[in-house]
Amino acid sequence: MRVSVTEVGSQKAALRKLGDVASRDIDPRIREAVIQGINARDPEFLEFIEQSTVDPLVRNTALTIVNDCDKNDDECEVHSIYNAVKHGDERVTGLERGLKYMSDPRWADFFSTASRTLRQLAAGINGEDCDGHAALLCALLGSLGYLTALRVWGQKKGEYTHVYAMVGFPKIDPTEWVALDTTVDEATPGWEPPGGHVLTAVLDGT
Repeated sequence: MRVSVTEVGSQKAALRKLGDVASRDIDPRIREAVIQGINARDPEFLEFIEQSTVDPLVRNTALTIVNDCDKNDDECEVHSIYNAVKHGDERVTGLERGLKYMSDPRWADFFSTASRTLRQLAAGINGEDCDGHAALLCALLGSLGYLTALRVWGQKKGEYTHVYAMVGFPKIDPTEWVALDTTVDEATPGWEPPGGHVLTAVLDGT
């Protein structure tokens, strides 16, 4: 898989031209920085998210969430997925009140695939940290044909403490990135942490 990334010095680039990010093949050291920034212990973290986009459970969940959107209404679909993860959707068992933010243990880092998160929710187990939220958003939107990405953020360059999802918009021939962070109370689609430095890993399936 080729993962394209770019580094941005400030939040002035909250919505970047898609080509600015996706046109570069990355240096392996930058790929490692993205993985370390996400704190994923499994080196196949990004591949797992891509594989989740073709999981029937993930696809069917996404279709359920966007069922009320008109055909080709990308804005409705993105907002519906975002709101379902952040606030809840009564049509998805276990996600009626959204995905709760829950920190990992101080001495370990857990990662759940989107399908596992959905199965846990259906079993009444609700709680993921920022990488779990981002992975679920990317998988749900990716299953509907959107180009997605993970963005890691930190106050200092090279010290990344947070990750959130990005979606290319519109779905067909996307021209900009929209940030999707469901772990921050005041966040809405497009919101990003102020200041700091970021790395972006595009999930392009190649």
